[in-house]
Amino acid sequence: MRLRTWLECVLILAAASVAAAGEWSDRATAVVVEATQARHAAESLPVLTPWPHYEWLRLGALADGRAATDTAAVGALFASTADGWIEQCQTALAAGDRAEAQQCAGQANAAVIKCSDLLTEAGSLARISRNQSTQCWTLLQ
Repeated sequence: MRLRTWLECVLILAAASVAAAGEWSDRATAVVVEATQARHAAESLPVLTPWPHYEWLRLGALADGRAATDTAAVGALFASTADGWIEQCQTALAAGDRAEAQQCAGQANAAVIKCSDLLTEAGSLARISRNQSTQCWTLLQ
């Protein structure tokens, strides 16, 4: 493959990565909000009712809400890390440093993969917490 063809491919890949990183940052923000809402819903439940099943669900909702918030925050950090690697990759491409551009692209991909895993887990925990909170409110009615 000629150098010019390779550089064109890398530039197209870098542009696609920038767009994807922006999407991950948006997704990270949405999951952080979802996790925070689930945590607040769990924290708003009344404490110390006479039903053990209710308390079990309430404590589960609290734990899952906190875990979702923490996991989403870490996922957002990985999204920011991916953004930083992509910017560094673009700088390396502009400078013509092929080896550094490849390294940066690999690091950005790794950060995006970790971000995706964490945000998926945080979203699942937030939904579980929200479901447990809903079950608690149903028991109280």
